Parts: sequence; structure tokens; C-alpha cells
Amino acid sequence: MFEPGRVRKGDDAAVSTEGRRTRALPRPPDDVVETARRAFLERRANVGRADLVFDSLLDGDPTSDASPRVVMFCGCGIAALLTITRTDQGRDVTGAVFAPGHALALSICRPLGEGAMLPCADDGCLVSTTVAPGTVSLVARSTVDGRAWRCDWIRL
Repeated sequence: MFEPGRVRKGDDAAVSTEGRRTRALPRPPDDVVETARRAFLERRANVGRADLVFDSLLDGDPTSDASPRVVMFCGCGIAALLTITRTDQGRDVTGAVFAPGHALALSICRPLGEGAMLPCADDGCLVSTTVAPGTVSLVARSTVDGRAWRCDWIRL
């Protein structure tokens, strides 16, 4: 928090210099600004986070189009293991979600808000679903108590 009495000499000049430098940068494209604005507005403080802990692309050649790709997210009492296979129609997503004591409804969200449901059996296994390539985040919501978890953004 800004406290006027605690500013050191020279801070004003540094702030002014940084402000001029920042204003000289080119403005990001409008769609990037809009996507960032929506992502910030749609964040939920009460949503648990599940971090990307494994991505098979990182173990191999990241420029490779090798298929299938395996990713794993963990955190806040949930784990999701997804297998992503390239097809002519898009990306086939299958896998399993582990959340003891929770029946889950899963969806894939996109940066601009659109998304797709991922059907999930009672045992946590995902029904194979084809989705369009692009940037996505997996969202899991407990059908028991409404708790939710959101995974890191990845590019399919």
C-alpha cells in the first residue's frame, strides 16, 4: 500500500521513467486485451486450483506433433489425467478424474467463455469427446456440494 511518508528520494524519478517507458510500448491487440479482461472478471476466489504437474510434450520434443499427449493436473483434493489425441475432426480427449467423495461434472472452458462438457462416468472415467484445438482450461464441479476446481490453461 502507498504511504506518502515512506517514499525515498529518487522514487519519483524512477516511477516517471518507468511510466514513460511503459507508455512507449505498443498497445496489445484488442482481442488480447478483451481476453485478459474477461479472464480477470471471470476468476472465482472460491475455486480450487489444480496445477499442471505432467505434460508429455515437455518430456519429448515440444515442437513435435506426436500423438497421443498425456497431461496431469493435481491439487486441492483432485487429480485429472487426460489423454489428448489429434484427429481429423480436432482433439479427442479421454482420461480419468480422481476426487474422493465427489461426483464431478467436467467441462473445458475457452478464454472467451465458450466451452464444452466432458461426460464423466460415475467411476471418474471420461467418455471420449472431440473438441476443437486451442487454449483450454479444465473445470471440475462437484455435484455433491458445488465445490469447483480449475486447471491451468493449456493449448490443445
